[in-house]
Amino acid sequence: MKKISFLLLACATFFASCQKNSFKLQGEIEGAQDGDSIIIAKFENGQFVPSDTLRLEGNTFKMEGTADSTLFCAYMYSNDKQQHQGFFFIEPGTIQIKVAETEHVGGTKNNDIYQKYSDEIAPLAKEMRNLYESEGMGSKIEEVNKQITDIARRTITENADKAAGFVVFLIHYGDMTPGECLQIIESMPDTYRNQPIIVSIEEEQKAQLVTEAGNKIIDFTVTDINGNELTLSQVVKENKLTLIDCWASWCGPCMAEMPNVVEVYKEYHDKGLEIIGISFDQNETSWKDAIQRMGMTWPQASELNGWENTVKKLYAINSIPFTLLIDQDGTIIAKKLRGEELANMIAEKLAE
Repeated sequence: MKKISFLLLACATFFASCQKNSFKLQGEIEGAQDGDSIIIAKFENGQFVPSDTLRLEGNTFKMEGTADSTLFCAYMYSNDKQQHQGFFFIEPGTIQIKVAETEHVGGTKNNDIYQKYSDEIAPLAKEMRNLYESEGMGSKIEEVNKQITDIARRTITENADKAAGFVVFLIHYGDMTPGECLQIIESMPDTYRNQPIIVSIEEEQKAQLVTEAGNKIIDFTVTDINGNELTLSQVVKENKLTLIDCWASWCGPCMAEMPNVVEVYKEYHDKGLEIIGISFDQNETSWKDAIQRMGMTWPQASELNGWENTVKKLYAINSIPFTLLIDQDGTIIAKKLRGEELANMIAEKLAE
């Protein structure tokens, strides 16, 4: 799961325009009543800030104004029977929002791009939510996540110079390799690239290059669940392969993937594999309960400080589950392996 919240995706008014242009917002909410209201919030300084409250006439609403920049916005509506929230861009042109069982936004360039992306990932996101509830489905989750990332990657690369592509990048950059992220950032116009959030991401991705295959490990010492010191370099020397597995009890994808890690450990521990579990938990009881419940019998450590932990900082980790496979010489073989990819890579390396 990504550390970054969806509400922290962008900067205020980061999409500059050279001249002022008018826009019209036309909306319809199925089942709404005359006199209801809908709140429009503009993204400013890292959060959505309510800016307008529109009164519905029947089940429709409208707003007109001047768009001297392209703004990422949210709409929020609720009554005693339903509630809806969605996202759109204020930009020159006529923006159309239709809210029923599903939400649809379109009518202008960025809204059409973002809606196409949303329509493509919607069934996959639903499948992902269902898989999170099924233990032992980590490999399937990885497969679906790759499909979502492929859609996002295509949307971003085709629209790197547009606001919609920028927002999709901010949602999904944690699922891409540092090389991919840096290449996308390089292709952005200065309007986007110079934004503080992109500068921060660029620095983070450059830091993550230390985990690329072929690099040597950065050593660390942590205290394990039994109160003993656990030093990475020492574990690496004593085993043919070492896997750093970063996880948390509150992380749905981590818990879904864990049965696969358990099976890998049972199969390959006696053949030379060791795992070091690094938890991003904060609650000690939740952490220890998850270890027992999932049958994680390899060494475990946690500073119980969430994302503010040593391993996260050393390896610039921005999403979990995160794995790092290391050979006996301390060289990184691969990262972010899950499911069948993890099992196959370990089997291949131990057979060499």
